[in-house]
Amino acid sequence: MHKKVKYADILEDSVFVCQTDTLYGMCTSAFNKENVDYMYSLKGRSENKPFIILLSDISDLKQFSITLSSKQKTFLEKIWPGKISVVLPCPLKKFEYLHRGTESLAFRIPKKQSIRDILEITGPLVAPSVNKQGQKPAETI
Repeated sequence: MHKKVKYADILEDSVFVCQTDTLYGMCTSAFNKENVDYMYSLKGRSENKPFIILLSDISDLKQFSITLSSKQKTFLEKIWPGKISVVLPCPLKKFEYLHRGTESLAFRIPKKQSIRDILEITGPLVAPSVNKQGQKPAETI
């Protein structure tokens, strides 16, 4: 009997291209350190410049040990989902491969429901634009 393969299992170990609200993003699981590091080399990106992280829901912030005050949560619920990224403190050493020593991370909940549907399957994704650093981002597939 064949094991049923889930998309989340495939995508967890992959680097793939996905349309975002703004441009095409090069994506991988935010929890796959090896793939995050690999994306830095693919993009030729400065090692001290963190990637944006896409979330399906505000509750995903808990996975990064981020606790919001009621005022912060109210504010984020007004602007998300949308094309606005928010930088939040994340000083944990275990996420250093994401925050690159800045002790903060940029998050966004995409406006497009189809993208949030993907994120519900995959979990949070690191999603910088598809281009080498300094080049124009890809606007079409």
